Amino acid sequence: MNNTELNLYKCLAQAWNELNTEHILPFMSEDIIYESQWVFLALNGKTEVLEYLNGKFETLRNSNDSKVKADLAYLPRMGMKLCLIMSQQLEEGLKEVTVLLEVKDNLISRIDICFLPDPTDAVIGLAGISNN
Repeated sequence: MNNTELNLYKCLAQAWNELNTEHILPFMSEDIIYESQWVFLALNGKTEVLEYLNGKFETLRNSNDSKVKADLAYLPRMGMKLCLIMSQQLEEGLKEVTVLLEVKDNLISRIDICFLPDPTDAVIGLAGISNN
């Protein structure tokens, strides 16, 4: 893990926890890709990703559902890889997803929203990994 990667994960967690894209806007690559394992097509480019996230955040702000919570975590089975675990308590139960980043030139170049790796395999917090 490096400090840049850790700081970018922290910015993304803050963006989701506060439903505010301003926390990640300066750290997004112009050609960022946002992809979800639940959706067939990826979003490409900063404009398209920001438009999607701003709409998603607006929907969540206006929703009666509980808010999304994003926590820093790591995946022991993937060599202690950093990730976010996002959770939301819905009527049908707790929904959790794993969020993985790719970093290029100190910017977020890719965001993947995943059911695999399984969020239950992650360890919340950073106590188990060193900051190299």
